[in-house]
Amino acid sequence: MKNANKLDESTFAEDLKSGNKHVFEYIFNKYYKALCLCAQKYVRDRHVAEEVVSTVFMRIWERRESINITGSLSSYLYKAVCNESLNYLSSFSYRHKPTDSIYIYLEDSYSEPGILQELYTEELQKKISRGIESLPERCQYIFYLSRNQGLSHKEISEKLNITVSTVENQIGIALHKLRDFFKTDR
Repeated sequence: MKNANKLDESTFAEDLKSGNKHVFEYIFNKYYKALCLCAQKYVRDRHVAEEVVSTVFMRIWERRESINITGSLSSYLYKAVCNESLNYLSSFSYRHKPTDSIYIYLEDSYSEPGILQELYTEELQKKISRGIESLPERCQYIFYLSRNQGLSHKEISEKLNITVSTVENQIGIALHKLRDFFKTDR
């Protein structure tokens, strides 16, 4: 391998195809944290974000011989993490959390310019706030810790001295009530 200070990033795709573990480790170490932050914006859970990024790197290594990276490596990695995050959300939200997509939509809405978009986003935020305010106080607080503070179920259980299953039940109740709220509040 070349000296770590003189790595040529333009050859990383070729180096990966040839199975260069040192380059793979370098890429992993260089991008892992930033990719986890990117994934966390979608999945709203640090542990799940780490799992998403690890899955992307695992697939890259497994498919290294047939992988075709056109353009910059970082763009490829961010796009792969974005896609894997969305895949996770679509499968997870289908089974467990249908209202989480509201937060992703809301976050994406802020990135688009325009007065009409801002008004729509503001109205959606008010609707979400009204829905959250309609929750029982304890349920509301647990939901806040999970979604706004980004705490994992385990971290919430430790902070509130309750079981992880209680946290999961409360978040499930919150999502169910919010789903009902959005069905009726149109």
